Amino acid sequence: MNETTNNGGQKVNALEQAKVIVSQLGRNNLLAISGGRVTYRETGITLPVSYGYSVTIDLENDLYIVRRVFKRGGKVTIKGEVKGVYCDQLGEIAYQAHAYKSYEFPRQLEEGFDCSTGRTYPLLVSRKGDK
Repeated sequence: MNETTNNGGQKVNALEQAKVIVSQLGRNNLLAISGGRVTYRETGITLPVSYGYSVTIDLENDLYIVRRVFKRGGKVTIKGEVKGVYCDQLGEIAYQAHAYKSYEFPRQLEEGFDCSTGRTYPLLVSRKGDK
């Protein structure tokens, strides 16, 4: 894989960046989502789920983009996308993205506020009928 530039202007190996994404995702989430299968890409990782579905996780400006992707007959369709995901939310949102039979993705998001940093972040909110 080629080298990419992070926000600090440093050169970072894309494979090492993908390994960081996997570590922030967590071992149990990785096993639950894809059974441990990971495809490394230049901008992130792809976790194959089943029946043509996969979850892609890309890093952009220190925040993650999580997508539910459906591929059938060479046609790729993005079924849902959540941008601006912090590393501590990555496991939960990726898990929601993988459950194509159980959950609508993206679920309704509201903003939370972190008093220590003064930043807002998305919160997952369950709706009536969600379990």
